[in-house]
Amino acid sequence: MVFTKNFTKDIQIIKNAILKKEKFSFSKYADGERYILNSLPITNIDNWKFDPNSDNVFQQMLMESFKYNDLGYYIGISCPCCDLHSYNWFKKNKGSNDNNTTFANIFVNGNYNSFKNELLPLFNNYERIFLVANENSNLLELKKILKITDFFGIGPEAFKTNLDLPNKLIEKINSEKINNSLFLFCAGPMGNVLSHRLWNNNKENTYIDIGSTLNPWFGRNLRDYQTNGECSNKNCHF
Repeated sequence: MVFTKNFTKDIQIIKNAILKKEKFSFSKYADGERYILNSLPITNIDNWKFDPNSDNVFQQMLMESFKYNDLGYYIGISCPCCDLHSYNWFKKNKGSNDNNTTFANIFVNGNYNSFKNELLPLFNNYERIFLVANENSNLLELKKILKITDFFGIGPEAFKTNLDLPNKLIEKINSEKINNSLFLFCAGPMGNVLSHRLWNNNKENTYIDIGSTLNPWFGRNLRDYQTNGECSNKNCHF
């Protein structure tokens, strides 16, 4: 894939890659990740709290994911129209080249309908679909539209309670020789680490950090773009 930095075109590029079952990994970085990368305390909208003193191990893991550079590893970063300060910092410090860089909010805002109606159904082309999400997520409604085969529940602060998850998943992938499968992460900043480490271990699967996109099915904290808010029609730009 080569991203164009066009909001509507780049989601179609990802859609076409999924349609062809291309192997790649996508990790997205927004303001919360920037705070962690800079070892700054933050309380997120989902009420997870990063403490630079006690969570320094995870900060290093996240930095490794952000600095990682590989042909099949793609990242999304904050756009200047939403967060110019974060955009400038990410642009200056990222490890990935520009061809592998697109919007952190590529699946949301004005692209959310495309995600729901076009991309989400394509995920079912994979025979095995792994989902990493909050352990209290209600999967009953989601399973009506997404054929999840393997679910890994995590705590609301996975970077504190589930630091061993990357190694556990790597062990499972290696022992079961899991290939040609799809891994989806709704795991906050842990999704970045999983996207990096699982791809680095095995490049025969597809790994995507999809953030809060499934919240309506989980019955969890809805975002502005999911409630016809101001961002629901916003097409972002670089």
